[in-house]
Amino acid sequence: MSNLLFSHCINPFTPQGNSEYGLAQKVTFASMRRALIESNAHNIGVEIIAVVYPEDEPIVEPPAIPIPKLCRSVQDFQILNPVRRLPLLKDILDIAALEGKGDYLIFSNIDISLQPHFYLDIKNIIEQSDDNNFACTITRRNVSSQFKNIKNIEQELSLMYAANSHPHPGCDCFIFPRRYVKNMNLGNITIAVRHFDQLLLANLDAISGFNFHWYRNLFLTFHIGNDRTWVWQIDYEEFNLNEALKAMEQIRKKFDIPKGSACHRSYKIFKEETKPTKKIIRQLKRISLLVKLLRWLREDILHQTRYNHQKLD
Repeated sequence: MSNLLFSHCINPFTPQGNSEYGLAQKVTFASMRRALIESNAHNIGVEIIAVVYPEDEPIVEPPAIPIPKLCRSVQDFQILNPVRRLPLLKDILDIAALEGKGDYLIFSNIDISLQPHFYLDIKNIIEQSDDNNFACTITRRNVSSQFKNIKNIEQELSLMYAANSHPHPGCDCFIFPRRYVKNMNLGNITIAVRHFDQLLLANLDAISGFNFHWYRNLFLTFHIGNDRTWVWQIDYEEFNLNEALKAMEQIRKKFDIPKGSACHRSYKIFKEETKPTKKIIRQLKRISLLVKLLRWLREDILHQTRYNHQKLD
């Protein structure tokens, strides 16, 4: 392994108004500063690179190094509403692979924060796997949204590290050899919208020889709250689903995908989402009152479940 083990790629952006991402990004940068101190103490080579549009360079905070080389967005391929200049996953990873120098590339969403021992634990996992093709995803934990109003992020981080939390079902942190990027089929799929994570997972599983690892019970990353703002992004979701299916057809031509593999499961998920009933459900999400009701019911069920578990304990 080279002296530089990890190139950690993120995509910060300038949030609008009182967007939740304003706070989330600051927490992410603060947690990365702590994690970098810990990695340096163990002589683990880490660089953090922020692949951004030129206009978003001022939002980047240390220790991230800004790379303002994004120039196109999903809107260059199809006008989607509401109009948002979301970058393509392919562009972000291509730039990160070119500019980064680490053996492994880490890609995580900008609202995903790290535990201080994140890089140390990932290094140990890779070494224990004894696999040069090692690739994985880390399931985040959601901590209470009470931290949304904090005034001193650096001081509050310790409370976040130890806060009660629960796992999130999606994927938002990936670790894989940097050389994998040149062999990926990602189409024009955009980040920050459903399905991009599932397509990245499918690629990594295929390229790694169908030996992709999914760590669901490691508390190495966390997120404040569990806002599901993507439910209103129906146009983007439909676009990503179509791009994912086209990319999966290319993957199926290149690889003999075994049934039961993560890649095969991803393909089944994409096909399932094209069913008429699924499309109707997505259209219903446009009704904001229904969305709010479903969210309230979900939170109430989670609260009642936790309460019942406490009583049993």
